[in-house]
Amino acid sequence: MFYYISFLRPPPLQASTTPILITPQVCNDLRTEYLDSPIDIYYAWSLHTPHPASPMITKPAKLTSWRTSTAYKEIPVPRPPHLGGQNHKWNDSDGPSWRLILTCGTTQNDQVVVLGKPDTTGSTPFSVISMPVHFPRRHGSGDKGTGAAKGTKQERIVRSYAVRVPSQDRSIVFDITEQTSFDLDKVRSPPHAIPPLHRIAAHHGGPET
Repeated sequence: MFYYISFLRPPPLQASTTPILITPQVCNDLRTEYLDSPIDIYYAWSLHTPHPASPMITKPAKLTSWRTSTAYKEIPVPRPPHLGGQNHKWNDSDGPSWRLILTCGTTQNDQVVVLGKPDTTGSTPFSVISMPVHFPRRHGSGDKGTGAAKGTKQERIVRSYAVRVPSQDRSIVFDITEQTSFDLDKVRSPPHAIPPLHRIAAHHGGPET
């Protein structure tokens, strides 16, 4: 059986400077069976906007030791690094957006599901990536961060899958977006519309080979 990291309480669409609260869970794809054994979960932040000259993903850090006895516990996640220092060449007056990555390991390969390797695929729970979390900059009492999006929980997650290209010595990584809301009216697509798969090998740098 395959197990997946998911969000029982997802990140918000917009957050203040304080740590955000999430509730991770580790269960099967139908959310009907939890992982029996304890397992460490690590987090990293991936910069979404502004787009840096090269991919920017923070070093994974331990978030919690997940176990069924604490499956409903809220976990604070430290905010990503501040981008306003002199060492950065970009300036986003409206504040950056970051994606939260949860994994059960600390390598780049742990951030994707490497397909085509039956001996290792599913040996640890599959990682998860949130939708972008916007961190608005402060503007005094009239802060833009008090908008309607603040505190609104996300309703989608992303998982990254790596597929080896037989004719080339590299892998292609796809983002697969999953709708977590149970309101079908929100996910109804126009007739014959098929959501595209997005190649993100350049974003993640591709899995280690």
